[in-house]
Amino acid sequence: LSFFNYPMLIRENIFLGGTFKSFPSGHTINAFSAVTPFFLSLKGKKWRYGLYAVPILTGLARIYYNKHWLSDVILGAFLALYTGSVIWRSNKEPGKN
Repeated sequence: LSFFNYPMLIRENIFLGGTFKSFPSGHTINAFSAVTPFFLSLKGKKWRYGLYAVPILTGLARIYYNKHWLSDVILGAFLALYTGSVIWRSNKEPGKN
């Protein structure tokens, strides 16, 4: 698992001109952002953490099939969790926490 393999991209001169543009992982962003509102709205812990099995497996599959590096998947998950929680909080009714 290469976390950052950017020195290889620079060495091979494909950093800006290559077809390997995968940062961050769009599949991981979509999977995590679809699950995050449900996670935040459910009360039972078993169901809440079980929801994240699919996005985690999506990210691991992207790494396994050499479509993304670990850094792509981690940043994609972070962006989706952050934006999903911000959007969920902004759409809640005022006065109800």
